[in-house]
Amino acid sequence: MLLKKLINILRSAFFRKNWKIGFIKISKKKFINLKNLELIEKNYKEVFVDNNNNYIFFADPFPLNSELVLAEGMNNKNIGELVLINIDKGKIIKKFTQFKKHISFPFLFFEKNKIFLIPEISHWSNQKIYQLNPKNNKIFNVKSFKGIVSNQLKDPVIYKKNKNYYLFYSLKNSKEIKIASSKHLFGQFKKIKNNTISKLQSGVRMAGAVININSDCYRISQNNTFLYGDGVKINKIIYLDQENYKEKYLRTLKFDKIYGPHTISFIGNNLFFDYYTLKFDLSHFANKLKAKIFT
Repeated sequence: MLLKKLINILRSAFFRKNWKIGFIKISKKKFINLKNLELIEKNYKEVFVDNNNNYIFFADPFPLNSELVLAEGMNNKNIGELVLINIDKGKIIKKFTQFKKHISFPFLFFEKNKIFLIPEISHWSNQKIYQLNPKNNKIFNVKSFKGIVSNQLKDPVIYKKNKNYYLFYSLKNSKEIKIASSKHLFGQFKKIKNNTISKLQSGVRMAGAVININSDCYRISQNNTFLYGDGVKINKIIYLDQENYKEKYLRTLKFDKIYGPHTISFIGNNLFFDYYTLKFDLSHFANKLKAKIFT
């Protein structure tokens, strides 16, 4: 076990992750019931982007529809940018240049006819929520969350149940998943104290939206047991209200010949996800250190 951890530390330090985005047609129910990812690994399609000379990779896909996907584009300075990709044309059709610093995990929350963008901006800001106009793909109406969660959040996810809003998140310097609730989307949020999430079994950090299938719901978390982003964990939500949360870990799903998935997101029966391969790169450690210092 210790040898495996040491090997993976060295991999993370000196092997560059070559991230990519894939997609496949599959229902949420079929995905949740998978015992492994062999079906997806054999049949998925890669999202090709032909104007990516300024980007090292693309990751964290969140679709607006079956054609347009928001994603993190890692630029040559190792700073994440928010880009909108047309997967049919294989092109970036919009860069959100108002974000001058690192941005990732552009989670989308759909409510009625409105779309809200809740990205991870923990490198430089307390959490913000933005409204996105689907007609022109412009961002407007920027607000902050009210309540105890106005900290620098990692991988924030909003889930609505019984007219209550639940915010799942990790704090910047912690791997523990916390949950807060509110009667209103923008808050006032209050932390759920009776939270049974185990970071050892149920995974650390969110890997996408909570998935509803009929009356059942599932929390998807990252499997970072040995390598970052190497698969997801499926957790069935047993109980959730403004005071209590209980879940049951079901299984870990990961690829066999590639690493991942790291983030998953559905739009209808279209599943988008990111994954990576490893490539030896002596400059990788220095670039990672520089990015942590200057972002």
